[in-house]
Amino acid sequence: MADANYETVRYLRQVALPGVGAQGQRRLREAKIAVVGAGGIGAPALL
Repeated sequence: MADANYETVRYLRQVALPGVGAQGQRRLREAKIAVVGAGGIGAPALL
């Protein structure tokens, strides 16, 4: 239960945006991405 509360607080501003909402946030959380070629400068942005 604590994890759900943490996510609610962390992403509250995104959920409040028109067009995102709870369903959009759920889709973002479940999305998968692949990053190729970030190099040394871009690597910290992936964390």
